[in-house]
Amino acid sequence: MKGQKASVGSMLIGRSSHDDSLVNTIGEQVSESHEHPALSLVIYHLCLPELLAFQCVCKSFRDAIVDNLLLWRDVKVEAPLCYRITDDVLWDITSRATGKLRSLTLLNCWNITDAGLFRVIRANPCITKVQIPGCHKVTGDGVVSMMRYLKSKGYNELNQLRLHGVQDVKKEHLEILQHLLRGQTPSVEPIDADESIDIDICPKCNDATLVFDCTREKCRSMNEKLRECRGCGNCVPRCVECSGCLRDSDEVGEETECSDLVCLSCWLRLPKCNSCNMAHCTRHWNMFLMKQSKAYICESCVQISELIS
Repeated sequence: MKGQKASVGSMLIGRSSHDDSLVNTIGEQVSESHEHPALSLVIYHLCLPELLAFQCVCKSFRDAIVDNLLLWRDVKVEAPLCYRITDDVLWDITSRATGKLRSLTLLNCWNITDAGLFRVIRANPCITKVQIPGCHKVTGDGVVSMMRYLKSKGYNELNQLRLHGVQDVKKEHLEILQHLLRGQTPSVEPIDADESIDIDICPKCNDATLVFDCTREKCRSMNEKLRECRGCGNCVPRCVECSGCLRDSDEVGEETECSDLVCLSCWLRLPKCNSCNMAHCTRHWNMFLMKQSKAYICESCVQISELIS
């Protein structure tokens, strides 16, 4: 079983079976006396890809990670692992919690299906949080079936759902989920159903999606105006930085390099391209800072520069 779990980690982090056997052969020669005492503290601060990589180093690392229940009670799968993980791999990872999984976060895991998610939930009925935004193969019917199963078995701990990006979630699904969550009697302080589900019914298009309230003071001070500004991103254009509406012409700024709309106030404070003065949204600017470059040049200017040269 341990060898199988280690091979799952090798597959997700891109290690070949030959490399895995070589590392394990070398690792067998490392006595447990050489294991640094700080390892027991470090592993609790590692994310999932790092845990999967560490467990392939040697036998002592693998045993310290795979057999540690506390490391697997909160599973979060995000890029780049989200593009590789399947139902079977998710089961192998979550089974390490031995039925005591507390939270499951799957961000844009395109290969996870209703059956794979339901299998995990059925084995961990005391789970309190399920976040599956962008999991396109999970459906509204699948989520409702999951909640009804927990309710029928008398498990009331689940109090938070994040469903933005889940396919075919309709108004009927949302009403059922809200009803089931309101009927929950968790051991912790109850959470209102409107706060426990991230999506809502848009008052303009009647779709089940993310619905925003305007953050502008002048809109919030006028009840009628606030209702006009409430809606999903398709019905009411919003600034990606402050979430304020862009219905008034004096509030509209310009597009960022990634084609997101921003209000004039946010546009003025956003970082700009050193060449064309195009604004860069905060989300992508943080990615640029990770490159530790001294000057920022947008992709369009880089392409133009390459063509000229």
